[in-house]
Amino acid sequence: MAKANPFKPETWPYKREEIMQVFAECTADFLSVESNTYIQNRILELQDYINHHFHKSLTKNFGMEMTGMSKSNFYRHFKLKTGMPFTAYLNKVRLEQAARLLIETNLTVETVACDCGYDTLSNFYECFRKRFGVSPARFRVMGVTGL
Repeated sequence: MAKANPFKPETWPYKREEIMQVFAECTADFLSVESNTYIQNRILELQDYINHHFHKSLTKNFGMEMTGMSKSNFYRHFKLKTGMPFTAYLNKVRLEQAARLLIETNLTVETVACDCGYDTLSNFYECFRKRFGVSPARFRVMGVTGL
């Protein structure tokens, strides 16, 4: 069997079309992995930002801008990475911080709501009750007394 010469396709053991197909598939796989790593890193950066700036007014549009993704890609990738939509993740972070503040400080419920990024007290109460099953004031009593 003659030795294959990379500069002479007629000596290759495989057809040129087969080699080009394998090359194209490998390139696509490589770019997909690189792209996924990039996307995952962007989502991680956004999560870190949310964890440290939850008190600010954060929107889905801000998330899309920060990650550089289109609306549909952002929704899909954020949910894949975190297991929940953007708003649910933001509320989770805010409510965890609110629960900590209610137990560890003497701040009023209104101040805790404001410090955790809630624009209205009614929205805070509604979200808090859904998450913990009790009002913020009741949660504070339960957390402090161990009920």
